[in-house]
Amino acid sequence: MPLTGVGASTFRGMWRQARRARSGSTSCYHPAELPVTATTMPASDMRTLPSEAPVGAGAAVEHRPWGWFQTVCVQPGYKVKRIGVAPGRQISLQRHRHRSEHWVVACGIATVTVGDVVADLPVGRHVDIAVGAIHRLANRTAQDMEIVELQFGERLDEDDIERLLDDFGRA
Repeated sequence: MPLTGVGASTFRGMWRQARRARSGSTSCYHPAELPVTATTMPASDMRTLPSEAPVGAGAAVEHRPWGWFQTVCVQPGYKVKRIGVAPGRQISLQRHRHRSEHWVVACGIATVTVGDVVADLPVGRHVDIAVGAIHRLANRTAQDMEIVELQFGERLDEDDIERLLDDFGRA
């Protein structure tokens, strides 16, 4: 069954990106390369919209000192984001009190810390991060790195980040 509806092009783009990364290409798609949004969908697809339409690939990219993120979809109880970490950068060592996360590497090699465990994950590998678990995402390579993050929980906002260590003075 083909993937259709809002966000289908976004997920197809992520799949193409992962295939390209597996084939040896070292560059990730930039968020602007995935232009489909709910406002550009054919009218025939509009009837499949849930009560809260997913944000889609045309959503704004939010830049951070370590890279960027883009919210792909927001629904009650879950959120999907694309996160790109610049070469040699890392996000805060952090934890969340109200959500768990599932990370899937879409491009590059992600260095993931969960508790005391540090692992380098290639494209296609994934990790679950429980509510309250201390974790960090880093890009220790000279290449682009991107993950798809699925958040699950009662609070899915940026205020649910408790920064423990931060390279940019935000802890």
